[in-house]
Amino acid sequence: FSVGVDNTEFLMRFTYQDVPDGGWSVDLADPTGEDLVVGVPLLPRQDILDPYGYMEFGFEMWIDTAGDPDHVPAFADLGSKTRVYIVKRTP
Repeated sequence: FSVGVDNTEFLMRFTYQDVPDGGWSVDLADPTGEDLVVGVPLLPRQDILDPYGYMEFGFEMWIDTAGDPDHVPAFADLGSKTRVYIVKRTP
């Protein structure tokens, strides 16, 4: 799906790796489908895009699981118990 932040469109793809130490990850691409970042793990209590700050996306991406801020989302959690939040950065 796509999301717009400050008049810039990004394509996002969420995938689940059902392997040891796998889990949910996200890929971000530009509107043409050109990959910007691939395989970013959805981990709690951090801006998961922080390591890519040099790319100046203009937003942060956080996950939150109601009732358990340290919970790493399982397959059935994303979109139900666990939510992804896009937070616009302010200059």
